[in-house]
Amino acid sequence: MPTHCFDIIICGAGAAGLSLAYRAIKDNVWHNKSILIIDSELEKPEKTWCFWHHSASPFEAIVFKEWPKFSFYTNAGEDLFFDNGNYHYKMIRSSDFFHYTLSFLKNQKNVTFLNAKVDAIVSKNNNGEVYTKTDCYKSPFVFNSIFTKPILKKNTTYLLQHFKGYFIKSKKALFDEQRIHFMDFRVPQTHGCSFVYVLPFNAKEALIEYTVFSPSLLDSEAYDKNLKSYLSEVLKLENYEILKEEFGIIPMTDFSFERKNGSIINIGTNGGDTRGSTGYTFNNIQKTIDAILESFKSEDFTFSNIATIPKAHQWFDATILQVLKKNEYQGHAIFTDIFKSVKAETVLKFLDGETGLMDNLKIMKSVKTHHFLIPFIKSITK
Repeated sequence: MPTHCFDIIICGAGAAGLSLAYRAIKDNVWHNKSILIIDSELEKPEKTWCFWHHSASPFEAIVFKEWPKFSFYTNAGEDLFFDNGNYHYKMIRSSDFFHYTLSFLKNQKNVTFLNAKVDAIVSKNNNGEVYTKTDCYKSPFVFNSIFTKPILKKNTTYLLQHFKGYFIKSKKALFDEQRIHFMDFRVPQTHGCSFVYVLPFNAKEALIEYTVFSPSLLDSEAYDKNLKSYLSEVLKLENYEILKEEFGIIPMTDFSFERKNGSIINIGTNGGDTRGSTGYTFNNIQKTIDAILESFKSEDFTFSNIATIPKAHQWFDATILQVLKKNEYQGHAIFTDIFKSVKAETVLKFLDGETGLMDNLKIMKSVKTHHFLIPFIKSITK
């Protein structure tokens, strides 16, 4: 089998892989490195990636829309409009991201793209070896963002965040384009923790996304039924056009993903960058890349098992996933109790893994302790 050598290999040309390649070359960290990017699907379906931030993100130039105001609706219909401090909610369209990064990377003489399926990745003799059907590609640094569901241990919790969204256009002006519905629980909770995001682009257009946390997917008709019911019964909207749709699945788990195995460094969801309790990933990817680039800027590469989500937050995620799975303390009640008791700015900071001991204790005190005590003990003794 032919063997080809590169300074850097990136497996997976998604948000994590392309963010890493783009930022590393832009920052003159890998400008003189030979880089191979492998993916079996270089053309990907459009998605929207959202995150909140209190300053400029590394991809600020392609933020499609941002909102300075948040609303949170309880299952009983109460609007917990809250003070989110300096945090803005931001959206990047994957089509803009891919155009932005690929148009740059494809003009770099040191970057090679390979449209191929990765069959195996192994670390051997201080190198990572990536195997396709016909060739072997070798590098001292292999960054892998290709996600496959891991083999779960006995006490691991694994839920899915699955969602369907309508991009709609209303006949009448309905939306406050400065305000999102961050979590709107005014939908039935029969399928598990269920809520809707409303992300307005202007007074007549918005993304309405029905989201569920549960062990398995719903029948396809159930997403449409709940979306249309929300539009008519909650938003009181009848005259609208569905411009396009999106569907997505994000793993929510307390599985301990391996960050580094010899010359293989896992990034994105595959490296533990997806927040277990929320599914948010984009910010954590950028924090991981910050750490990688800092390591390459040092005299020798020292990147190790860097966790973008601190241990205390991982324990909370593991606990809340166990509680959600049991469904004795329903998800809508958990998030309502948190947002009613703790400043929203602190909650957002916590969900970004940026709070210290005192704020973490405020979050823990805001929920019903008797539901969390045994799961929390299990999570810290795993």
